[in-house]
Amino acid sequence: EGELYSDGPHPGTGAFEIGDPTLDSETVISVEATGRWTFDRFRAEGHLWYAAYDGYIDQVPTGDVEDGLPVFRYVQSSADFHGFELEGTYDLWTDGGRTVSASLGADYVRGETDNGPPARIPPWSTTGKLIWESDMFDANLEVRHVAEQTRVAAFELPTDSYTMVGLYGAVKPFK
Repeated sequence: EGELYSDGPHPGTGAFEIGDPTLDSETVISVEATGRWTFDRFRAEGHLWYAAYDGYIDQVPTGDVEDGLPVFRYVQSSADFHGFELEGTYDLWTDGGRTVSASLGADYVRGETDNGPPARIPPWSTTGKLIWESDMFDANLEVRHVAEQTRVAAFELPTDSYTMVGLYGAVKPFK
Protein backbone atom coordinates (compact mmCIF):
# COMPACT_ATOMS: atom_id res chain seq x y z
CA GLU A 1 0.00 0.00 0.00
CA GLY A 2 3.05 2.27 0.14
CA GLU A 3 2.72 2.93 -3.57
CA LEU A 4 -0.79 4.29 -2.90
CA TYR A 5 -0.43 6.33 0.29
CA SER A 6 3.27 7.18 0.66
CA ASP A 7 4.01 10.82 1.30
CA GLY A 8 7.26 11.12 3.13
CA PRO A 9 10.76 9.82 3.75
CA HIS A 10 11.41 6.10 3.47
CA PRO A 11 14.44 5.06 5.56
CA GLY A 12 14.91 1.76 3.68
CA THR A 13 15.31 3.38 0.26
CA GLY A 14 16.75 6.72 1.35
CA ALA A 15 14.12 8.54 -0.69
CA PHE A 16 11.13 10.79 -0.22
CA GLU A 17 8.31 8.73 -1.76
CA ILE A 18 5.02 10.08 -3.09
CA GLY A 19 2.23 7.58 -3.62
CA ASP A 20 -0.83 7.80 -5.84
CA PRO A 21 -4.14 6.50 -4.43
CA THR A 22 -5.62 6.39 -7.96
CA LEU A 23 -3.25 3.64 -9.16
CA ASP A 24 -4.94 0.52 -10.54
CA SER A 25 -3.99 -3.03 -9.62
CA GLU A 26 -1.17 -4.54 -11.62
CA THR A 27 -2.14 -7.34 -13.98
CA VAL A 28 0.37 -9.81 -15.31
CA ILE A 29 0.44 -12.65 -17.79
CA SER A 30 3.31 -14.99 -17.07
CA VAL A 31 4.56 -18.28 -18.34
CA GLU A 32 7.22 -20.57 -16.92
CA ALA A 33 8.78 -23.75 -18.22
CA THR A 34 10.53 -26.08 -15.80
CA GLY A 35 12.57 -29.14 -16.59
CA ARG A 36 14.08 -31.67 -14.21
CA TRP A 37 16.45 -34.41 -15.28
CA THR A 38 17.91 -37.27 -13.26
CA PHE A 39 20.48 -39.67 -14.61
CA ASP A 40 22.68 -42.12 -12.75
CA ARG A 41 24.79 -39.65 -10.72
CA PHE A 42 23.62 -36.41 -12.35
CA ARG A 43 20.66 -34.18 -11.48
CA ALA A 44 19.69 -30.95 -13.21
CA GLU A 45 16.88 -28.45 -13.03
CA GLY A 46 16.11 -25.46 -15.23
CA HIS A 47 13.49 -22.74 -15.30
CA LEU A 48 12.71 -20.30 -18.11
CA TRP A 49 10.12 -17.59 -17.48
CA TYR A 50 8.49 -14.52 -18.98
CA ALA A 51 6.10 -11.97 -17.44
CA ALA A 52 4.24 -9.13 -19.19
CA TYR A 53 2.72 -6.50 -16.88
CA ASP A 54 -0.06 -4.07 -17.60
CA GLY A 55 -0.15 -1.31 -15.01
CA TYR A 56 3.27 -2.18 -13.53
CA ILE A 57 3.81 0.03 -10.48
CA ASP A 58 7.18 1.71 -10.74
CA GLN A 59 9.04 4.53 -9.00
CA VAL A 60 10.43 7.39 -11.05
CA PRO A 61 12.61 10.24 -9.85
CA THR A 62 11.04 13.70 -10.08
CA GLY A 63 14.34 15.58 -9.87
CA ASP A 64 13.14 17.35 -6.72
CA VAL A 65 14.65 17.12 -3.23
CA GLU A 66 12.53 17.07 -0.06
CA ASP A 67 13.96 16.89 3.47
CA GLY A 68 17.39 16.35 1.90
CA LEU A 69 16.18 13.24 0.03
CA PRO A 70 15.55 12.67 -3.68
CA VAL A 71 11.82 12.60 -4.46
CA PHE A 72 10.28 9.57 -6.19
CA ARG A 73 6.71 9.28 -7.45
CA TYR A 74 4.87 6.01 -8.01
CA VAL A 75 3.56 5.66 -11.58
CA GLN A 76 2.19 2.91 -13.79
CA SER A 77 3.57 1.60 -17.07
CA SER A 78 3.87 -1.53 -19.12
CA ALA A 79 6.74 -3.85 -18.24
CA ASP A 80 8.25 -7.09 -19.52
CA PHE A 81 10.57 -9.37 -17.57
CA HIS A 82 12.27 -12.61 -18.56
CA GLY A 83 14.97 -14.83 -17.16
CA PHE A 84 16.26 -18.27 -16.32
CA GLU A 85 17.71 -20.37 -13.50
CA LEU A 86 19.80 -23.48 -14.10
CA GLU A 87 21.46 -25.88 -11.68
CA GLY A 88 23.20 -29.21 -12.15
CA THR A 89 24.77 -31.55 -9.59
CA TYR A 90 27.05 -34.53 -10.21
CA ASP A 91 27.92 -37.08 -7.49
CA LEU A 92 31.70 -37.49 -7.71
CA TRP A 93 31.96 -40.19 -5.02
CA THR A 94 29.46 -42.15 -2.92
CA ASP A 95 30.06 -44.66 -0.13
CA GLY A 96 27.05 -45.63 1.97
CA GLY A 97 25.73 -42.48 3.61
CA ARG A 98 28.63 -40.31 2.42
CA THR A 99 28.69 -38.36 -0.83
CA VAL A 100 30.95 -35.81 -2.48
CA SER A 101 29.20 -33.80 -5.20
CA ALA A 102 29.96 -30.89 -7.50
CA SER A 103 27.27 -28.40 -8.42
CA LEU A 104 27.06 -25.55 -10.95
CA GLY A 105 24.29 -23.00 -11.24
CA ALA A 106 23.45 -19.77 -13.04
CA ASP A 107 20.66 -17.19 -13.05
CA TYR A 108 19.69 -14.21 -15.20
CA VAL A 109 16.91 -11.57 -15.14
CA ARG A 110 16.15 -8.86 -17.69
CA GLY A 111 13.40 -6.27 -17.46
CA GLU A 112 12.12 -3.29 -19.42
CA THR A 113 9.44 -0.73 -18.56
CA ASP A 114 8.06 2.27 -20.41
CA ASN A 115 10.44 4.28 -18.19
CA GLY A 116 13.53 2.22 -19.10
CA PRO A 117 15.23 -0.46 -17.01
CA PRO A 118 13.32 -1.28 -13.80
CA ALA A 119 14.94 -0.65 -10.43
CA ARG A 120 16.81 -3.23 -8.37
CA ILE A 121 17.30 -5.88 -11.05
CA PRO A 122 20.22 -8.13 -10.09
CA PRO A 123 22.97 -8.89 -12.60
CA TRP A 124 23.56 -12.45 -13.82
CA SER A 125 25.42 -14.74 -11.49
CA THR A 126 26.96 -18.19 -11.45
CA THR A 127 27.75 -20.47 -8.52
CA GLY A 128 29.96 -23.52 -8.14
CA LYS A 129 29.94 -25.81 -5.10
CA LEU A 130 31.87 -28.77 -3.80
CA ILE A 131 29.57 -30.60 -1.38
CA TRP A 132 30.23 -33.21 1.33
CA GLU A 133 27.18 -34.96 2.83
CA SER A 134 27.14 -37.65 5.51
CA ASP A 135 24.90 -38.91 8.29
CA MET A 136 26.53 -36.68 10.93
CA PHE A 137 28.13 -33.76 9.07
CA ASP A 138 27.51 -31.73 5.91
CA ALA A 139 29.86 -29.14 4.40
CA ASN A 140 30.24 -27.26 1.20
CA LEU A 141 32.70 -24.89 -0.39
CA GLU A 142 30.94 -22.34 -2.56
CA VAL A 143 32.29 -19.85 -5.08
CA ARG A 144 29.73 -17.35 -6.38
CA HIS A 145 30.48 -14.79 -9.09
CA VAL A 146 28.09 -11.88 -9.61
CA ALA A 147 28.57 -9.84 -12.77
CA GLU A 148 28.76 -6.08 -12.94
CA GLN A 149 25.45 -4.29 -13.40
CA THR A 150 25.57 -1.37 -15.81
CA ARG A 151 21.96 -1.52 -17.02
CA VAL A 152 20.35 0.42 -14.18
CA ALA A 153 17.32 2.61 -13.55
CA ALA A 154 17.67 6.39 -13.85
CA PHE A 155 18.42 6.88 -10.14
CA GLU A 156 20.69 3.89 -9.58
CA LEU A 157 24.45 3.60 -9.83
CA PRO A 158 26.23 0.79 -11.67
CA THR A 159 27.85 -1.88 -9.51
CA ASP A 160 31.11 -3.73 -9.96
CA SER A 161 31.30 -7.48 -10.29
CA TYR A 162 32.42 -9.48 -7.30
CA THR A 163 33.23 -13.04 -6.27
CA MET A 164 32.37 -14.53 -2.89
CA VAL A 165 33.91 -17.66 -1.41
CA GLY A 166 32.08 -19.36 1.43
CA LEU A 167 32.59 -22.45 3.54
CA TYR A 168 29.47 -23.85 5.19
CA GLY A 169 29.01 -26.68 7.64
CA ALA A 170 26.27 -28.42 9.58
CA VAL A 171 26.44 -30.99 12.35
CA LYS A 172 23.50 -33.38 12.74
CA PRO A 173 23.86 -34.90 16.23
CA PHE A 174 20.30 -36.27 16.34
CA LYS A 175 19.12 -38.68 13.72
